[in-house]
Amino acid sequence: MKRIASIALITFSLALGVVGSGNAAVESVGDPGRFWSIPGDGQRGEVIMQFLDNLPGEISSSLLPNGDTGRYPESDPTCDNLSDPKCSSGSIRYQAVLPFCTGPTDVNCTEDVGVIDEAGKKTSAAFNRYFPTTSQNQFAGDPRYKLPSGVAGSIFSIPSAPHDGGDSYYLSV
Repeated sequence: MKRIASIALITFSLALGVVGSGNAAVESVGDPGRFWSIPGDGQRGEVIMQFLDNLPGEISSSLLPNGDTGRYPESDPTCDNLSDPKCSSGSIRYQAVLPFCTGPTDVNCTEDVGVIDEAGKKTSAAFNRYFPTTSQNQFAGDPRYKLPSGVAGSIFSIPSAPHDGGDSYYLSV
């Protein structure tokens, strides 16, 4: 009987600890709509600068020849398109942030993004621009080979869904 009471007390304590810490964690995180900058480790008198084409953990666009890119030590190994001499071997690798669709025949692109309110009404976001305007390793796709274009993430405006910083949202697909 003592053992059952001990197990019940430990289980109750663990459950209470998880519930209590869960509520505390949500309150301590702050507004999930805000962006927090990457902490720097500079000391007094030092200036630390980070130039990022994408957030840590987020992919960026790039088109590369498959294999060893070390043969381009003094230059950028990425290609602008499949006609680029560096990618002429036909063996490539890529990762692409997809562009926003501009016409009905576009493929491999983001066609629509938006919000659905409590009443079930859908509001599509308005495409504003790419951010940054030109991705560091942006490349043109080729529909003949089913290669999507690789761009930067997109900024959309959703006036019906404002947040603390306005009504702009970033999308990277």
